[in-house]
Amino acid sequence: MSRNDMREKARAIIARRGLGAMANNTKWSEFFTEIKAFDISLEFKLIDEDEPMLCKRFWCPVPNYIEGGLMGPYPFYWIEWVRSGETATLAALADKVGMECIAGEGRATVYGYR
Repeated sequence: MSRNDMREKARAIIARRGLGAMANNTKWSEFFTEIKAFDISLEFKLIDEDEPMLCKRFWCPVPNYIEGGLMGPYPFYWIEWVRSGETATLAALADKVGMECIAGEGRATVYGYR
């Protein structure tokens, strides 16, 4: 699938689900740059998946893309949210880069869309 086709598919999914953008490539890039210093597993919820994927290791193979374990690579705009049980760390990193994070029930969620 070409980049344009993938972006159009993402727009269609986002519109159909009534999601609003909470983050952009710059915010995700800053977030993933900061989180690399910590050994944190993340659950990734992608816009076209019903269930999140747990990634113990993840990386950015090229700018604005995420990859990890059996996931990806996916463009940042494909991330609905990321979640971790490392609540304080995730919330602090999200706050540092200006992203929305909701903490509760022993986990924190950083949103790309909501």
